[in-house]
Amino acid sequence: MDNHFPALDKSKYCRLLAKNLPTLRQQANISQEELCTRLGFSRQSLSNYETGRKEMGWTCFAAIVLFFYMYDNTRSIMETMGIVDEDIGFVLDLNKKLNIPTFLRVKG
Repeated sequence: MDNHFPALDKSKYCRLLAKNLPTLRQQANISQEELCTRLGFSRQSLSNYETGRKEMGWTCFAAIVLFFYMYDNTRSIMETMGIVDEDIGFVLDLNKKLNIPTFLRVKG
């Protein structure tokens, strides 16, 4: 295990993101369908995460957070909500500097 990062309560972060996904999507002006197309998820899975019927996995969490972290308005919302803290933000900032492919970016 990597000792550079403290142990994270992954389940807590996943639940927090799932609960706030509708707000993030609304702020980014992106539908469930478009987000799923861009990230390769089924719309049913995303809907189940948002409604709490299914628990989001860590890989799914990472993909969704990376997507929304690219934009100032959704990044600040995730920070305010506690979805992104100092430890997760450090890793995400590295990914942002790597110039995420444009096909993941929201139009508009």
